[in-house]
Amino acid sequence: MFLYNKCHALKTLMLALALVVMAAPKAQAIEVPLEFGIPRPGLAANLVNKAWMDDPEYKFWTKDSGIIPSYLMALADINGDNTPEIFARHADEYLGFCNYKGTCRLHIYAYTSKGFFEIGRITSSFKIAISSDRTKNISNIIAEDEGGKRVTYIWNGTKYEAKK
Repeated sequence: MFLYNKCHALKTLMLALALVVMAAPKAQAIEVPLEFGIPRPGLAANLVNKAWMDDPEYKFWTKDSGIIPSYLMALADINGDNTPEIFARHADEYLGFCNYKGTCRLHIYAYTSKGFFEIGRITSSFKIAISSDRTKNISNIIAEDEGGKRVTYIWNGTKYEAKK
């Protein structure tokens, strides 16, 4: 009888703890704004320049005219591997990569032991932040669209996409 009461009490306590944990409010996500700046010469800038030289969409600007569109760059580790991902945001509206409202194309690149990959291509204003909320162990990205609406981009396993 004593053993039954102890087991019953333990099960009741565990159930109560589970209910408390489930009822607790979710912690507010922390958002860290990205700080963009002029790319400094080095590996990150060289990788972006090469990616744009090889991108079929940029063929006219890079191979035919020899121009690499101007951009601003930020670095942030979004997957926890201690290697920062590269955020390259267009800065020249005259070449067609930005619109008159100030939203521009943003490319997100990851550099791994397997190579250099584009993992996201979104359009946003300068208000871009990395969220502490994660999807598939990769940080979500918060950005403003041309209307000023906040959009959350989540990792789908191969690239970022707008959260539905």
